[in-house]
Amino acid sequence: MKFEKETINIVKNKLVKTLCKKVEHKIKESKLQLAKLLQAASEAPGAMQSQHCGLKAEFSRLASNMQDKINQLQKDFEFLQSYKVEDLNKEIVLAGSLVEVNHDSEKKFYFVFPVCGGEIVELKDLNEKIIVVTLRSPLGDSLLNKKVGHSLKIRDKDLKIINIF
Repeated sequence: MKFEKETINIVKNKLVKTLCKKVEHKIKESKLQLAKLLQAASEAPGAMQSQHCGLKAEFSRLASNMQDKINQLQKDFEFLQSYKVEDLNKEIVLAGSLVEVNHDSEKKFYFVFPVCGGEIVELKDLNEKIIVVTLRSPLGDSLLNKKVGHSLKIRDKDLKIINIF
């Protein structure tokens, strides 16, 4: 894939917009799951009703964890909405860089980004899959501050940076 200087920011904006939609969808799904867990917790017998039944406590714990997940997703959503794509130094990988990598003789694209690690974004007009890696992930951390031509070994896989956008 070849990116022109004028189009790379358009691609990155599409990436961020797609991630925003994905996170918004996850928030909606998680809220539905939270409602079901809260309902199950309210209907489950408590310790006072049956000394061997901890369903109420378990559903409550799951609901609390789901609420934590929703809170994190909402923070990610707010970050995505406020994120401004900028022209970055193309000499080294930075947060917000799109990196083309030769991964065991196959080209892959990674978007090094603070949130949404593991998401795969398909941009139909480019016919490419772009994998989001966070700065804290082993791959994201290894890519950070590297230059074109740099080779890495991650989990017994050889990677070589081909392009930085």
